Amino acid sequence: MPVYEPAKPAKSLYEKIKFSSTLWSAKPQKESFIIVEDEFCNMFNMMRAYLSRGKTQAFVNVLSENYLLRDYMRCNRQVFMSDPNAVPSLVPDYAKTERNTILKLFALQWLSVRFLMTKSCRSCTLLGD
Repeated sequence: MPVYEPAKPAKSLYEKIKFSSTLWSAKPQKESFIIVEDEFCNMFNMMRAYLSRGKTQAFVNVLSENYLLRDYMRCNRQVFMSDPNAVPSLVPDYAKTERNTILKLFALQWLSVRFLMTKSCRSCTLLGD
């Protein structure tokens, strides 16, 4: 007949889980289970950085807020697993040509004049009342 032995007291959560504020303060272990906050809005880059904390096996759970490219990254997992910074250019790059510089100056001038006119009109009506 087996002898019943009382269970050992459970360790507290803080004894089981180690909290680390930076990546490099966490020492690499043989096996690691890591929960990471995606503070730079690039979940694959965060995952790749923390995978190095497990020597033979690592599990990284990334907690990520809802940002614009998150679903795109998740759906194109294979691209970002090979290169976490591989965000393709969705719009053409801005070329610094004379034409574009002049267009930018005209646009800035038009916006500033428009802004000043609306401000001065509001102040005139307030002063006239």
